Amino acid sequence: MPVISRVADAARDELAAGTFSIPFKAVRAFRHDQTLPEGKELRVSVVPNAVKAAPLSRGICHYDMEIYVAVTKKVERAIPEAIDPLLGLVEEIIDFFRLRRLANCPEAMWVSTENRPMVSTEHIEQLKQFTSLVSLNFRATR
Repeated sequence: MPVISRVADAARDELAAGTFSIPFKAVRAFRHDQTLPEGKELRVSVVPNAVKAAPLSRGICHYDMEIYVAVTKKVERAIPEAIDPLLGLVEEIIDFFRLRRLANCPEAMWVSTENRPMVSTEHIEQLKQFTSLVSLNFRATR
C-alpha cells in the first residue's frame, strides 16, 4: 500500500479513536464531496492529497505528505450559534494532531497544519453548508 494511503488510513483511525465535542465517524475517501445531501449529518472525510519527496542524504529521502480532513455539515443560517460549534470541532481536530505520531503508521510524524478555508463562505451562501478544510502535513523518511 502506498505510504500516503497508510498515512490517511492511520489519520482516520486516530480520529475514530479520539473524543471530540461533536461525535462523528471519519471516512477515508479520494476526494471530499463538495455538497452534502439535504440531511443535516456531519461528515468528516480524510483525503490523501499530495506527496513531495526531497533528498535528505545519499539514498535517503524525506516524503512530505499532505492529508486533507474536510468537515462539512448543513446549516440553516450563517449565525454564530450554528457555526461556532463546528469551528470548535475543527480546532479540536487541529489540536488533536499537533505533535502526533500516528499509531498505525509510526514512521510518519506530524510537521504542520493549515486550515484554509477556515469556513467556505461560498458554501454557506450557495449550499447552506459549513465546509472547513484542514491540511495535515506528515513527514516520513525512506
